[in-house]
Amino acid sequence: MLFFKQQMMKQGILPDELNRQDYFEFMAVLNAKDKKKQVTDPVVELLNKRKGTD
Repeated sequence: MLFFKQQMMKQGILPDELNRQDYFEFMAVLNAKDKKKQVTDPVVELLNKRKGTD
């Protein structure tokens, strides 16, 4: 865990901030993909295109 905290400090995240975060939620945010690269349901994509929202 010490290595992880050291790496987060290099990213600009202070240990106190890290200690207050839910670990799994924090990891989900760190590993999030760009919206254009996310896998989506083709039916939802089709419905969004028909509505004009992307």
